[in-house]
Amino acid sequence: IGSPFKEGDYTYFYKNDGLQNQYVVYRKKGDAEPEIFLDPNTFSDDATTSLGSLTFSKDGKTTAYSISEGGSDWRKIIVMDAETKTIKEDTLVDVKFSGISWYKN
Repeated sequence: IGSPFKEGDYTYFYKNDGLQNQYVVYRKKGDAEPEIFLDPNTFSDDATTSLGSLTFSKDGKTTAYSISEGGSDWRKIIVMDAETKTIKEDTLVDVKFSGISWYKN
């Protein structure tokens, strides 16, 4: 289990049961049971798509994460509503050697 971190109303943490190829991102709100937030093991059928970076807006309501397909250095960046887990905007493609940061909120 990774160190927990707080974003908005949720506490997030990474966890791997020892049989998974990649760590799963969980979240919990208050005393509620943890739920899966992002599971990179389900991003592709052959499990070759991995989670790169994960960042949240200042208020924790929006997240952006990068994925790498087939071990490539080229990444896609996906912007998502953190509460509903729905993709908000178009996916950025062909991003190489770049982090994700937010301008204001």
